[in-house]
Amino acid sequence: MEPLSLKSGTNEEADGGYGLLISVSEREDGLVLYYKIQALPLHRDPGFYNVSCRMSSDGSRKIQELSSQKRGSGYRSSFSGKVATVFGSTGLLGKVISNRLGKIGSQIVIPYRGEQYNYFPLKMCGDLGQVLFSSYHLKDDESILKAMKYSDIVINAIGREWETKNFKFMDVNVHGPERIARLAKQAGVKRFVHISSINARENPDRAFLPRGSRWLQTKWQGENAVLEAFPEATIFRAADIYGHQDSFINHYASRVRLSSVNFRALPLWKKGEHTLKAPVHVSDLTTGIMNAIDDESTKGVTYEAYGPEIYKLSDIVDWMYYYMNKDAANWDYRRSDLRFDPTVFAKALFFQSMPFGQQFYAKMGLDKIEKMSISDDILGLPNLEDLGVSPGTIAEKMPPHLAVWKHALHHIDVSFYREMPKIPVVQHYQAKEMINESRKPLLETLL
Repeated sequence: MEPLSLKSGTNEEADGGYGLLISVSEREDGLVLYYKIQALPLHRDPGFYNVSCRMSSDGSRKIQELSSQKRGSGYRSSFSGKVATVFGSTGLLGKVISNRLGKIGSQIVIPYRGEQYNYFPLKMCGDLGQVLFSSYHLKDDESILKAMKYSDIVINAIGREWETKNFKFMDVNVHGPERIARLAKQAGVKRFVHISSINARENPDRAFLPRGSRWLQTKWQGENAVLEAFPEATIFRAADIYGHQDSFINHYASRVRLSSVNFRALPLWKKGEHTLKAPVHVSDLTTGIMNAIDDESTKGVTYEAYGPEIYKLSDIVDWMYYYMNKDAANWDYRRSDLRFDPTVFAKALFFQSMPFGQQFYAKMGLDKIEKMSISDDILGLPNLEDLGVSPGTIAEKMPPHLAVWKHALHHIDVSFYREMPKIPVVQHYQAKEMINESRKPLLETLL
């Protein structure tokens, strides 16, 4: 190998500083003969320096693709050969995906915007140099392309449950995913994963809004836009996702969600007795996504990601409040009918009009309450079990996330535990019958 060479300027061209030039002489058998270190003046223009390393065999050094540089035993300090860009990495799902990618030694590119304090903790997901940050704007092609031009995997977990002055549902759920998918195809990305909703429909079921949830409508449009731009994309239609700092547990456990007439009553559409939910834990959904990335047969497939059991919403919240020591006996908790409590709609409209209102007040908005009031309609598409995942039940995975909401927790003795009741499970055929019954016109149900 020839010594490492560097072109430098004269003292007159330099800017007063000095840099180091290291020359290495090496024999063909790999024995290093000597190192030579020189101090050279720094030029104002970094491009003035020309570093070259020439091999005696073919005259140039060839850099292989990162995917071929897989090294290590497969953990965080290894390199898996994967280079992934995770959009929406500061959200509930994006954080867990980033951590799981870093855990197997992947290099992660995290597009960010806003305050650095939101995304800096993600630096700990991977080993030194494996987590990179790239500033982007959802409406700017150049910044999006820059964030994924070296990646072979792109995951779009961007989601917003409320509209702002700058970003409407169409921007976040339709135009943004379409732009990311189109540019990913242009950049030669091999795998593209998009997160949608299990109730995404052109005309979703409705509770009280005349046209149903606008969020669900745009999620459906976003799926079509992604598949048109990237036909090999893998789509996950997720049910309500719960976990640490989620918008499912925190929505129903928050005092803001309670009635303003009876401050210990939780208003639900028809008391929640006609709404069916199959929430999925964030770790189970992430495992499904990771398994799909490694399976070529998942290209172009849409998966439904839901929990192993279907429950009535009324039974879920009753169980949650019992665990939080806020049941009827300890806290005078009860459920009320949302249809006869106008204060909830008034609060939702008020928070929608406030800057950051929905963000800090239990995601209280009319569209949020609307989509939480309709049942999870499972169509029978491939699910998490087809990806080798056995999802956990609410009773197994929700308690750690509910612990912080326990009433008078500091007054409870450490020896105080009480047996939790079982949540009644609704069978799939019963769920279909209940959903079909809820779709009947009001006059037909009365006759």
